Amino acid sequence: MTGRAAAPDPGPITPERALAVYGTLAPGESNHHVVAGIEGAWVPVAIRGHRFTARWRDTPGYPGFTPDPTGPAVGALALVADELAGHWDRLDGFEGPGYRRVEIEVFDPAGSRALGRAFVYQTLPEFWD
Repeated sequence: MTGRAAAPDPGPITPERALAVYGTLAPGESNHHVVAGIEGAWVPVAIRGHRFTARWRDTPGYPGFTPDPTGPAVGALALVADELAGHWDRLDGFEGPGYRRVEIEVFDPAGSRALGRAFVYQTLPEFWD
């Protein structure tokens, strides 16, 4: 025994209660305050697709992502929270017209074992840099 407590089980990772983040919504990043008040667990995951530099609200330099089930595993975090469904309208509004919330499969951090499904914000092509 190492003396460290095991991480609590976040429960099932389903789109109704999970958001995979790959950029500024993650803990410690510039827009984390947008999700900081949502009580839940942050789970390290991988999502398949392509991460790149995009524009957010016409400001360049933000992370972008487009899902691709045959693409590489991209490191991300999933916010798993029972109350997440009550925040979708607010989060969609924050992300704005350049991003669309879509369902995606999430994997363990190595990208080898499926853990469930979550929503992720896909960057629309017109906002790719």
